Amino acid sequence: MNQALLSGWLTADPDYGPTTKGQYCNFTLGVHEASKYKKERGLFVPITCYDDAAERIKKTCSKGSFISIVNGKLISDEWTTPEGQKRSMLKVQQYIFEVSRFGTGKEDEQGKTLEEAFSDLPFQN
Repeated sequence: MNQALLSGWLTADPDYGPTTKGQYCNFTLGVHEASKYKKERGLFVPITCYDDAAERIKKTCSKGSFISIVNGKLISDEWTTPEGQKRSMLKVQQYIFEVSRFGTGKEDEQGKTLEEAFSDLPFQN
């Protein structure tokens, strides 16, 4: 089974553009990795989505938005550089996601802003 579930912050404003059949959206999600065996750190995961999901990201998200990817899968992106070198990378193709209230810049139920609630995380949002 190939299923990705992630929650994190957009590290920059999303990149949008047209495809031959609709539109795409690419962005990087900063994810908090916590493990009892490793020091806590931030992971930066490339995300791509298309059509309706891309349109919703475009309308509701910007740098610092906190989103949860509820349904996604790992895909391999392959390309050739102008110099002729073959490159590849893993990224997540997003299908269904939710935007947190923290992503809007509004306060949560305890009156904390995004910066106050998550100021101890190991990466900048």
